[in-house]
Amino acid sequence: MWFRPVTDSDERTQQAASAASANQEDDWNFNFALERAELEIILSGKQSDKLDFLTAVRSAVGSTGNNFLFSMPADRFPIEARNVAAIEVTSGDLSCAHYVFETLDGAYQVAGPEEIGQDLTAFATNFSDILNALNSSNLH
Repeated sequence: MWFRPVTDSDERTQQAASAASANQEDDWNFNFALERAELEIILSGKQSDKLDFLTAVRSAVGSTGNNFLFSMPADRFPIEARNVAAIEVTSGDLSCAHYVFETLDGAYQVAGPEEIGQDLTAFATNFSDILNALNSSNLH
């Protein structure tokens, strides 16, 4: 099209912000997709080693450079599971809360914010922020 329709400047700003947000979200998901795939591969190896859930998660998370946050009751998790643990997945300077859970048939899976919802993601993120603040205050 050789001409642009005249639009309200606020509308153009909103459209640009939406496009930038969508691109950032795509980049965000792509960054964590690689980390999640690596974590899932290592977890499947730990599962075949017959390790208990928390030992397997702590080991896999540690070997991938991520952080174990906490375990929680499975009945509070939105996906049917036997065991659940919150972790912080890092990719460069970015980090995001994820959950590792053991399905009813015994498989270990990783769930990100898009699968578990904003409430649990925010809870784990806040927990991580508190841990980081405590760790940095202990260093000084």
